[in-house]
Amino acid sequence: VRLELEYGLVPHCKIGDKIVRAHFQSTVRLVCTTPPNDNTWSALPIKVSQNGVDWIETGFSYSYYKPAVINQIFPRSG
Repeated sequence: VRLELEYGLVPHCKIGDKIVRAHFQSTVRLVCTTPPNDNTWSALPIKVSQNGVDWIETGFSYSYYKPAVINQIFPRSG
């Protein structure tokens, strides 16, 4: 019951174990910003909720990655 009061009746996304607020872009589209996460090893399931308690599996997943870092390039000129 306490979670319902905290979250209210607004849409939320759960990516792995991270919860963020979402908004309806249209009657058939929900948009949420991915929260920071250090888990870059697996695809995390995406779930949605309108109360932050009851979650629905979307069948989608999200993968985080670390940006590539270039240390050297060979040849240096061409």
